[in-house]
Amino acid sequence: MVNTRFFVAVTLAYLAVVIALGYLGYRQTKSDDDMVAGRNAHPVILALSYGATSSASPPSSVSAELRRSSAWNDG
Repeated sequence: MVNTRFFVAVTLAYLAVVIALGYLGYRQTKSDDDMVAGRNAHPVILALSYGATSSASPPSSVSAELRRSSAWNDG
């Protein structure tokens, strides 16, 4: 069983670190040139990035088919 206090403490510590890092990044970013690729990203890189982001979860039809398959059923 998970200790609730420990879980809450770790979650709050994680959120504090993420917020602090985000704020530091926000303060140090002065222009578009400070971004990783700026505005000079090649269209192929942008397409691959978009494809990786949008395909992180399978379409609902694939999920429905997996639920119907015999691998997920008891018998």
